[in-house]
Amino acid sequence: MRHLAEKLKETGGFTWSINEGEHATEGVAVSYEGTQQLYRDPPSHQELLDYAEEWRHMLSKHGSCLGAWYNDADDYYYLDVSIVILDLDAALQQGLVNGQEAVYDIGAGKEHRINDWLAAK
Repeated sequence: MRHLAEKLKETGGFTWSINEGEHATEGVAVSYEGTQQLYRDPPSHQELLDYAEEWRHMLSKHGSCLGAWYNDADDYYYLDVSIVILDLDAALQQGLVNGQEAVYDIGAGKEHRINDWLAAK
């Protein structure tokens, strides 16, 4: 996971399938409620390992990924367990159910705010 700590520093985020051993390149990442952990500084290699161990029961589920990103709105780094959903509307609905503020379209590199989606409906 050392390469993941470096990728977070270099790019500001990643969505990594531990089961597949690769980065998600398409779909929409939706965080599972209650899995977010915040860091003031980029999580270290050891912190990534510790987080993955703590959430291994969820990360081992088919379709689950380790997500990490920097939020410039609050100046924190986040780790979470996410599921990648191919359909944007389905992902936004799941994000609403999961109590999320936004979901992330991996292929487009774009955040979609739940409140904006609801206002447009």
